[in-house]
This record gives sequence, C-alpha cells and structure tokens, in this order.
Amino acid sequence: MITILVVEDEIYARRSLVGQIERYASPERFRILEAGNGEQGLFVYREENPDLVLTDIRMPKMDGLGLLKAIRVTDADTMVIMVSAYTDFEYAITALKQGAVDYLLKPIEEERLKDCLDKCLNRNRTRKREHIITGQDVAARYARRAIGDGEYSDYVGRNVFCKTFPRYRVLNLWSAHIRDMEWEQLYEKMEEVFQEDRPFRLLQNPGKVWTLLIASGGEDIFLLRKILRALTEEGYGAYLAASGIHTEPEEVKSAYQEALHALKYKILTEERILWEEKMDEDDRTNYVWPPGQESMLREALRERNQDKLQHALARIFRSVRNCDKIKIESLELLFYRITLRFRELIQESGSLKIQIREGSTGILDFDDLEEMERFLGNIGSNVCRMTDSGGDRDLVDIVSEYAAAHYDQDVTIKEIAEKVLFMNPAYVSHVFAERKGIGFSAWLRQLRMDHARELLEGGSLSVTKVASLSGYNDTSQFIRLFKQETGMTPGKYRENRNGELPAEKGEQG
Repeated sequence: MITILVVEDEIYARRSLVGQIERYASPERFRILEAGNGEQGLFVYREENPDLVLTDIRMPKMDGLGLLKAIRVTDADTMVIMVSAYTDFEYAITALKQGAVDYLLKPIEEERLKDCLDKCLNRNRTRKREHIITGQDVAARYARRAIGDGEYSDYVGRNVFCKTFPRYRVLNLWSAHIRDMEWEQLYEKMEEVFQEDRPFRLLQNPGKVWTLLIASGGEDIFLLRKILRALTEEGYGAYLAASGIHTEPEEVKSAYQEALHALKYKILTEERILWEEKMDEDDRTNYVWPPGQESMLREALRERNQDKLQHALARIFRSVRNCDKIKIESLELLFYRITLRFRELIQESGSLKIQIREGSTGILDFDDLEEMERFLGNIGSNVCRMTDSGGDRDLVDIVSEYAAAHYDQDVTIKEIAEKVLFMNPAYVSHVFAERKGIGFSAWLRQLRMDHARELLEGGSLSVTKVASLSGYNDTSQFIRLFKQETGMTPGKYRENRNGELPAEKGEQG
C-alpha cells in the first residue's frame, strides 16, 4: 500500500485532489492523509513517513518550498510533487532544482495525475525491492531476526513492523523444486499477485522453506489460492501453510512456528493449503507401533537382510495409513525411531568410525508417506550393505553408482551423503577421495566430460544441448571446462573427431 500526503490550505481544492486520487485506484492500494498547511504537513510527514507528498506551493505558516526543504534535510527518497497555479510556475521550477520530482499545474488534469501516481508506484516498487535485496528493509530485517534468533530489541524495527503489519499472518512455502527458485523471480511473481493491495515480505530461510509475511485481511483464503495458482503456473508443485492472525510483533517467531507445524501435515494430506487452526485439531490421535513390528525391523537389520527390511517397513507404513488423523508429532517420532535403529546398527557393527548424520532429513523433506517409506528403505538397504562388507568400499560404490545415474543433475557429495547414505558429508568426501585417489568434484567432472565426448562424437546435438545432458546449465562454463579437459572447444573436438564442418556460429563454442 502506498501512503500519500496531500498538503493544501484550500479545503475544496484539497478534497478535489483527494477525490481524483481515489478515482485512480481502490482504497486498498492507497492510504491518503491530509494537512491544511506546511507546518501540519511536516508534522504528519514525521509521524507517518509517507511514500509521496503532494503539496501546494502557496500556503500560510509554511509554504510548499519550506516543506520540501524540511523534508530533504533528513530524507532524500520520499517523492515530493509540487502543485501550483500557472502564476507560480517559476516557484515550481525552483522546487524541481531543490529536490521535487515533478509538478502539477492547477486545474490538475486526470492524465497528468495518473502519470505521477504511476511513477510513484513504480519507484516505490523498485526501491522496496532494492531495500529488501540489500537487507535495508526495516520490517523484513526485524522479521528475519525475530524468526532466526528471537531478537526483538530493535525499537525502530518494531515500530516500522507495527505500522506495516498491524495484523499479519506468516505463510511457509514448500516445494520439491525449492532449489530451482530464485529470490528475484519469486519476488516478482509475488508482486504480480499482491499488486500493492497489501504489504508483504518474502524471506529466504537457511532451511527448506520460503516464508511470506503478509498483512492479513481476515480469512485470506482467496489470496492464498491466488499465490498457489501463481506458483503452479511457474511449474512449482507447492504447499502453503498459514499461521493464525497475529497483532503483536513479538509473536512473529510463534507465528512462523505455527505455519511450520501446519506445513508438516502435507505428508498426510492432498490439500495444498494448510491452516494451523485446522491441523491442530483435538481429535487427532497418537500413533503407536503395533506389537512385534519394531522387533521385526531390528531382526532384519541384525541379519542385514534387505528383503526382510523392506517387508518390515511395508508393514509399518501400512499400519500408519490405516490410522485415521494421526498427529504429526507421532509420525516424527516414528521416523526418528527407525533412523535410530540404523544408527545403532552402524555403531554396533564397528565397521565405520562415524555415526549417521543427525537431523539431516525430516518430515518436511517428503511429499507423502510413500516417499518417506522409499527413503527409509533405501537408507536401510545401504546401511545393511555397508555394515555387512566392511563399509568403506561399499560406501564408495554407492556414491559412484548414484552419481553415475544422476550426473546430468545438480548432484553433490553433500546431497549423496545426507539423502542416500544419511551420513556426515565431510566423512563421505574423505573416504571417497582416499579410495578413489581423487576428490568427488573432480571425479564427477571427468564422468561428465566422458559423457560429453560421447555425445559430441556420436551425433549432431548443439553444444548447448550437450552441456545440458552432461549436467551443465551454463553453456559458457561447460565450454571453459571442456577446453581445460581436452585442450579444445566442444565444436573443434567434434570437428576433429568426425571430420565434419564446425557447428554454426553461436553453437561451436
């Protein structure tokens, strides 16, 4: 929402200008303040910090030029537009030299006013984005600190937050493609959704979710549907989880945790919009393992019997699905207890001098119960395989096999360690380099370059396509690395190998 201050001593002229602004857009888009002279205008400006000031030039007590000078003493950003009669045109020119951004001649034409307001909207949008990107936005900074470490001591930040978000919700966004999301792209999409109708802030967290802080208009269901539709159109299969409505800045972290708690329920429902008040219902029940199922899992692990392990997990998850409306805390406890059995097997075997990584994966990582069951099945099988044969060699084999199957994707040793082996990335990286005699990144690059050479020798694919199929979205980076590896560009390599003419300009690298 844009806040506009109209300063005009003639009440009918002031009311007329306010009416023109109101015809331009809905009240949800503009908040209009009024003052009868420059002194009143300066007081309102200092209290409300408007985005735009429209001020007459000739007024009692303090004229428009005096108001402009007073504003510019401490503020170089607020847009000030002078309103003058034709006879005061020279004053308007002086005002432009002293920092006014534009002027309007009385009687004010609708089209000229519209141009000025459009300019204000665009400038405000650009400035807000720059402030948020650079961390200068006070409300976003306050919310980020509050969510991160519960820091509420910023008095100025608290006041700005109160004015911007008198009633608010925290929304947590999750998508399987979250690593493909770029902040600016997502922010632009949210700008299209909100269209200055109400304030919002987009926060990127260190974890696996994005956070939207929105000024609440009540139930907000239509806004959330609009956000979800915009994300779906971009190809992101997203979930949105909403906290309750809050009014105190000190409740930001609690609101964030409410939304995070609701988001975890995505694994148990097909709903894409999750409300904390609906997820935290009294009729949800605790899940308890049926007798014998944990013993069956322990026995399968002791025997390193992968088939028996898969059967035990299938029975466990069948009983979960048969449970109606279980509490998410029960499912988290089940996940922890199963992974604890894996950790115990590694420790008891003595084949590895490490523990499985704690907390690297949790309920939020999974889209549904089937994905969680598959994950635990893969981890369990890998643990059985490693502890049965001495460990390190099979660990390296598993890393190599996974990378060979996914080299065309953004695969890293950290991802393999945490998502495939459930282990400490530093340890896995060390063992891999020790066994292979080469670091994982260098080994993966060799693997990709071998594949790229095969593609260049065996067909007429463009260099861009070869780069993509070899795991490189940046063609220029691929060309540079290929030349380092082979001593020639991809186009020249294909020409030498196939005896063909070089690829067309722009594709030969």
